[in-house]
Amino acid sequence: MMFKSRKSGMRLSSGSRREFLAALAGVLLAVSVPVVAADNVTSLAPLQLPAPTGAMPIGTRDFEIVDPHRAEPSRPDVGGKRRIMVRIWYPAATAAGTRRPYRTGLEAAVLGPSLAASLNAPAGTFAHIGDGPTHAVENAPPASGRAGPIILFSHGYLGSVDTNTAMMEELASHGYVAVSITHPSESGAVVYPDGDVAALDPAVIAYMRGRALDADTRILMTSKDVGERLAATRRILAAPDRLHDSALVWRDDFRTVFSALRGKRVDAPVTAILRQADFTRTAFIGMSFGGPAAIAACHAERTCRAAVNLDGREVMDWFLDQPVRMPVLMAYNQRATDLTGFGYNDFFYEPLAQVGKTGRVTRVLFAGTGHWDFTDFTLLPKGKVAGIPTSVLGSVDGREMIRNLNDLILSYVDSHLRDGKAPAPSGKGYEPQDVSAVAAWTGGKTR
Repeated sequence: MMFKSRKSGMRLSSGSRREFLAALAGVLLAVSVPVVAADNVTSLAPLQLPAPTGAMPIGTRDFEIVDPHRAEPSRPDVGGKRRIMVRIWYPAATAAGTRRPYRTGLEAAVLGPSLAASLNAPAGTFAHIGDGPTHAVENAPPASGRAGPIILFSHGYLGSVDTNTAMMEELASHGYVAVSITHPSESGAVVYPDGDVAALDPAVIAYMRGRALDADTRILMTSKDVGERLAATRRILAAPDRLHDSALVWRDDFRTVFSALRGKRVDAPVTAILRQADFTRTAFIGMSFGGPAAIAACHAERTCRAAVNLDGREVMDWFLDQPVRMPVLMAYNQRATDLTGFGYNDFFYEPLAQVGKTGRVTRVLFAGTGHWDFTDFTLLPKGKVAGIPTSVLGSVDGREMIRNLNDLILSYVDSHLRDGKAPAPSGKGYEPQDVSAVAAWTGGKTR
């Protein structure tokens, strides 16, 4: 079957179209890619998270934050307020107690089918990936002692609060308070502590499946001409798009949660946990669509010292040819740059004439990776689920990827929040992303 792009008239094979949409600059999950189980695997085995490397026991707790000043965007008809479900990991006083499962029964019942539906997969494919235990004790008493830094994290579009549990546990085991936030209606699904469920808005799936593979997107995926790429980027940012509205909402979700936590506008058990958090030492991290949201929110919050974008493409022009206020780590999957050698955020976070020269932006590329390899899903048995292209799950060993990514994240935030040593420009599993061609082109150019 052949598909025709709306603007360019270019004809692509169905396989090429799936690859393009799956890799769509790292923003979205591969909703147009039909997934089928290989080797008669109809239900994937539980994820087995690697043990955190820090010495501290870990506790975890779910709660919600309500923003009385913002309506729920997807339900203006009911006048509801924005309810953000939050999961927190923290240093615990003891390792005794029951370890939280990766997903409870209700979470599995909601999140598994939601993920399967978004990927056109058989309904039971992901039903049991969350059956195994994590390393965190649910509602464990918090440790006492000196307050540590706090990290806020956001998952990707259609993601869920648990998709980077390994990273959150690693941070908590080293004394961080790590907080994962949700984005109701655009998260895969949200299960609140009281059992309420905010399902994924069906309009999101319809939007993603209906996205045009337009000429400008094709330029970003294939062109090696810097001027052509910059012009296409500007046209994409100027075009009306649902993602523009989402970017505003996600940025404000970060800020809502951060304000509530800092102001202790939470229940007593969470307030006790937050006594461990030093809000003058804060970093925001996001994966995929959460990455740009993390950077935008951190830029706006003066006490946020650093931000990390894990494979997320910018969809707003806020930082196009503009400097960010704080240091930024930008990490790409290998397939994001395979065709062109360029990253999709090369024109962001620094003035164009100074790309790669400000010392404020660290850009790295992880070998053998696809988009999902920046989540716990890198642990899925590669080769057991056919139909997911390498732009989504690469060839990298999952446990090795988690170890290497966690090492980089920990050293990066340590360097900015604990006066630790900055991570090496290249390390296990990653290397610097080369922006010299952009810098050479922009030098002396009229924009």
